[in-house]
Amino acid sequence: MHWFFGNMEVIMQTLERHGHAGWQPKDTEIEHGIKNALARHPQIKLRDLKIYVKDSDVKISGKASKQSDITEAGAIAANVFGVRHLENNLSVI
Repeated sequence: MHWFFGNMEVIMQTLERHGHAGWQPKDTEIEHGIKNALARHPQIKLRDLKIYVKDSDVKISGKASKQSDITEAGAIAANVFGVRHLENNLSVI
């Protein structure tokens, strides 16, 4: 299951403009989607979060309070619509 970003009206308008098949969100939209998806999980404690997106490949870095937060944050980020590959560089403080 993918985490979708923005509101559905904007997504549908974008899909109508670009067509459904093969449409890929912009890197900035993917970054925004990851931030929104992680914000919906306040139980995950992250500090100094940095998200880098280049051609749909994502690198996340920062600090987490425990290993399970790293694993969960990585899974959430990887499932955001448009993410092709995720490199999870989060570390435990």
